[in-house]
Amino acid sequence: KTEILGPLIPEAAWQRDNDPYFYWQIDVVPFELIEGFSISLDTPPDLVIDVTDTRYQFSEDSITSGKHTFYVLAYTSGVWRQQNLLSFELWVDVDSPVINQLQPIAGLITTDNHIPISCSLSDIHSGIDKDTTTLSINNQTLPFAYDAQKQTLDFRPDAPLAEGANTVLLKAIDAV
Repeated sequence: KTEILGPLIPEAAWQRDNDPYFYWQIDVVPFELIEGFSISLDTPPDLVIDVTDTRYQFSEDSITSGKHTFYVLAYTSGVWRQQNLLSFELWVDVDSPVINQLQPIAGLITTDNHIPISCSLSDIHSGIDKDTTTLSINNQTLPFAYDAQKQTLDFRPDAPLAEGANTVLLKAIDAV
């Protein structure tokens, strides 16, 4: 969950929460036989009891962007239950998209009033959301072409740009 009483995080789906609460249920009869759990992120758990309850929260902002696996291993009646290893795939994206190779460069003086605008635009985790990414020139939002495969954004103005300073604003949003 994203918070104690918050919504469930679906497994193997990109999301922004990088300090989630994990809750799990163990069907052992009787439940009192459970002595504790070893938990880990991205590697199989060691054989040391980390928690005695069926929940755990990572510290704030402690999980990096990327695909991770959370593991839980129960210790019951003096035995590690390797055959009952639980896992949950967690995909986190807290990094912003990256804009590189912006053309034209800032402050360029040109006589071309139809100068093309382009850049390299990428997000290595969840990807770019083209529907919420915006390009505007002088506060007017304009349609652009984005090639997700090549990770390039291109725009050629139909109307001539105004003489003098023109402001280009690109607001890139990733899928989460």
